[in-house]
Amino acid sequence: MLVLTLCIMVVAALGLIHVLYAVFEMLRTATLSPTNPVVLQSLFGLFFTVLIALEFKHSILVSPDTPSHSMVRMRSVLLIG
Repeated sequence: MLVLTLCIMVVAALGLIHVLYAVFEMLRTATLSPTNPVVLQSLFGLFFTVLIALEFKHSILVSPDTPSHSMVRMRSVLLIG
């Protein structure tokens, strides 16, 4: 579980670096246009990929107090995946 959590943290950190780099490049080249749907879709896709990785990490780290929560936790991990 610890190795999986560390791997997800690395992926989320690399994704965040990629998002920051993409936004910086769009600002530098003046291609960040809020009215262009293609640009907005690509940016939101990058942001949501990082958010999904963080949510996946959070779902794995939540330790259930009772056995009845294990099914809910497994379902949430599967739905996020």
